[in-house]
Amino acid sequence: MQHEDIEGFKSLLISDEKDIDNDDDEYWEKKLPDGYQHYIEMSDKPLNHTTKKELYFLLCEGFLADNGHLWLSLCKSTGMICSMLSATDILTSRYKRVDTLPKSKNRFTEVAEVSNSSGGLSFTCQIQSHMFSPQYAYACYLVFKFENHDMRPNKSYMFRAYYELDDIQQDSCLVDLKHRTEMDIPTINPKYGSHDTSYIPRTEALSLRKCHIEHGLFCWAEQREDGLMDEVMVCKPLQGLEHHTTLNVKLLGDSDRLGGMIVEGVEFRPYLNF
Repeated sequence: MQHEDIEGFKSLLISDEKDIDNDDDEYWEKKLPDGYQHYIEMSDKPLNHTTKKELYFLLCEGFLADNGHLWLSLCKSTGMICSMLSATDILTSRYKRVDTLPKSKNRFTEVAEVSNSSGGLSFTCQIQSHMFSPQYAYACYLVFKFENHDMRPNKSYMFRAYYELDDIQQDSCLVDLKHRTEMDIPTINPKYGSHDTSYIPRTEALSLRKCHIEHGLFCWAEQREDGLMDEVMVCKPLQGLEHHTTLNVKLLGDSDRLGGMIVEGVEFRPYLNF
């Protein structure tokens, strides 16, 4: 998006309309991330600006870095850094490179179309400190869609996601690639000293304890603001990611249902309700 297009996005980037007419450089510089000059230098293309206000909007809009392998942006609600890694760089499952998303919507040159694989869906993220704002917890989201939204009705798309930080096993969570409906919201009552999980499809061979709901470890897919892709959190929000180098995630379940999934990448965003 070009510099002249920024005006049309102002109402989306700032909730307080009085900010829009404020041109004071000191005011806008306070909204910029620490070390913002480093992010300007990281951009694959020049972030041309004449005021701190223009720079703020450019950073909120986002930009490619690392020769097209990394997307960086500024979270308008927290002022913290968001980052996305390209699917074609991180997926270790079988896939083919495709170019199916509109150029105006796709952050990267190519996306990945997942092939049917008995190994489920797995990816390895090489993470670096500039992808995060320090001392914040970050959530990790798989950004995807199914071609033509062709998900088989009355079928479960539930997977268990396992994740590792620097090859050290962490927790796991349940991930449903379908959107949540009222019928999906679990109500679990104790039965004979244990929790009744009979409503969960047996084909998943997964156990769901009440603590998974209470601690946010059961995640449903949601539509992203652009309306083009879906996203789902694939691990518990993590702190101190800037001090680590790799995040490995594997989704295990009925992998036949992953065939045809289009994956744009994995996004890290600040998570405040941690």
